[in-house]
Amino acid sequence: MSDSENRSKRALRSDAQRNHLRILAAARAELAEHGPVIRLEDVARRAEVGSATLYRRFAGRQELVHAVFDQYFTEEIEPLLHEAAADPDAWRGLTRGLSGSLATVVENESLLLAVRESGVDMADVVPRFLGPMGEVLRRAQRDGAVRADLVERDLTAFVVMVLAAAGSGAAKRATGEPEGWRRYLALLLDGSRAGAGEGLPCAPVEGGC
Repeated sequence: MSDSENRSKRALRSDAQRNHLRILAAARAELAEHGPVIRLEDVARRAEVGSATLYRRFAGRQELVHAVFDQYFTEEIEPLLHEAAADPDAWRGLTRGLSGSLATVVENESLLLAVRESGVDMADVVPRFLGPMGEVLRRAQRDGAVRADLVERDLTAFVVMVLAAAGSGAAKRATGEPEGWRRYLALLLDGSRAGAGEGLPCAPVEGGC
């Protein structure tokens, strides 16, 4: 293959990557402005690419929303989780990881709603969350800061419960503040401390008691 052909292929790959990123940025902007139901034609127009280009990259709205969320998780949530895992104080890392993750998800509510309404399967995100946060949890338990009967998947449940409260407006009504969800997270974390309450029932998904 000639040098000119190699340069041409590299240029095509570079153009394709630029278009991919422009489409993701446009989709995120459309979600922020117009809510979870977006038209792919509007995304293509905003990205300044043809509809055919968009459909070559993404088969439909579900696939596009998945890609947007994956990029968002990689760029905005994973760094918070790794910072939490690196914190020498495991309890502080646990609280920082959960509160930071929840804060950015609440700020990007339209993206979360799009994931739900599009029926996007986000099962692949769970291990990416539980990997670093599970490490922090185990360290906090070894330090005696967290109750020994808490399991990794309880952390996922914390996130789901707090987001459900925030999404329903219950958190705001309870406190009169947009960030009332923090109250619910604080209550869950308080119940996670070593010595808090009675022993928890078995968690079959973690292998039982």
